[in-house]
Amino acid sequence: MVVKGEYKRVDTKNGYDGVFTRSAQEVFDNAVGIAPARNYDGDIVSVGVDFVF
Repeated sequence: MVVKGEYKRVDTKNGYDGVFTRSAQEVFDNAVGIAPARNYDGDIVSVGVDFVF
C-alpha cells in the first residue's frame, strides 16, 4: 500500500486567471469598473492511496 499526497498553491496575480474562466458578465463588469476582478488564489490538497496485489 502506498499513500501519496500533493499540495499546490494557486496564485493569480496581475489579472491572470490560470485555468479558471470568467463569465462574459464578469469580464464586462471588470472592464467598466463596476466590480473588481475576483481573486482565484487558493490552496489545493490531494491525497491518494494505491494498492498493489
